[in-house]
Amino acid sequence: SVLHGLLERVGSLRVDTLEDLAEFLRGVSPERRAKRVWARDLPAAAGIYQFYADLPDADGVLRRQVLYVGKSVNLRARVRSYFTAAERRPRMEEMVRVSTGVETTVCRTGLEAEVLELRLIDAHRPRYNRRSKFPERQVWLKITREPYPRLSVTRLVRDDGAHYFGPLGGRQVAEQVLAALYDAIPVRQCTARLSPTRPSGQCALGEMGRCASPCDGHLSPAEYAPVTESLRHCLSSDVRPVLDAGRGRLLTLVASERFEEAALVRDRLRAVVRSSIRHHRVRSLAACPQIIAARRTASGWEIHVVRYGRLAGAALTRPGEVPQAVARDAVAAAESVRPAVLPQPAALIEETERIAGWLEQAGVRIIDIEGEWAWPLFGGLDDAALAAHLLG
Repeated sequence: SVLHGLLERVGSLRVDTLEDLAEFLRGVSPERRAKRVWARDLPAAAGIYQFYADLPDADGVLRRQVLYVGKSVNLRARVRSYFTAAERRPRMEEMVRVSTGVETTVCRTGLEAEVLELRLIDAHRPRYNRRSKFPERQVWLKITREPYPRLSVTRLVRDDGAHYFGPLGGRQVAEQVLAALYDAIPVRQCTARLSPTRPSGQCALGEMGRCASPCDGHLSPAEYAPVTESLRHCLSSDVRPVLDAGRGRLLTLVASERFEEAALVRDRLRAVVRSSIRHHRVRSLAACPQIIAARRTASGWEIHVVRYGRLAGAALTRPGEVPQAVARDAVAAAESVRPAVLPQPAALIEETERIAGWLEQAGVRIIDIEGEWAWPLFGGLDDAALAAHLLG
């Protein structure tokens, strides 16, 4: 029959099933469709997948280059979708066209898959992952160590005894936080290294009362110290003084119908609160030598070992296994982790935030903890509490 004849013709194009035929009719290129055999023997399990290309280097030696890293709850189905009409993203079509293979890693838990994906993206910088070129655009605020300390924006946290605040999501956020802090605390804004024995002229900010003006020599380092302590208190314990300072200005601007300026002040205060919450979430985990936690799922108990903000081990109980025994084995097999300089974790910032998100889920149980996983009561407010504080 005609139907059998047509099926025989498309059979040579590796169309073997009704699903294959449907994809063939939807216009998937033969080159792309032919690569679907890569998914045939992949596990139908959760984990990560890596598309790669074996390309010659300058010496003509083939080197494996990772093109794209992703994660899925069903690796076989997800990888297969790249060879069908369901995948319509132009950059993904190009990625599949130049790739020469795909490999997978099965993970025991969803969090383990998320973390492994982040680490592989950071390690390989795959060209087709949108976040691969700049996985970390974090900056930190630093209270400098000098006779008259000031605030500095830096990309590195050093073991220099200085007080650091962050991470902040880029330079723009840092500028917003700085502006809010300068409105609340008269810390000096100049970048010169001041000497208590060699005073200079007072700047315009000092004349306006917006700076303690230690440059003119009227304040000793000890007399300037309360300014620095107020700044350190706001960054480490209580953001309310910053919010209170911005509240009066915000209400004045709203009453004067200067809404665009009011919106700038509001955004600065929101940046302070959100940055403070992020700082304490990351720092609290970074300071804990070990946290062992578990959460029950449909597949069993997910167990994670976290050390200094890094996922050091993961396990999933099987039917009949005792979670505590599995946890002990996970701890014994967990990665050894050296702490980083606080408030920096011993991991990518995003990894530590993913771990924090998992720990904060309902149903997570702490099996054991070394250190204190906690942050100050007024280290941050949610959006509703922030609005009430500013307008109340």
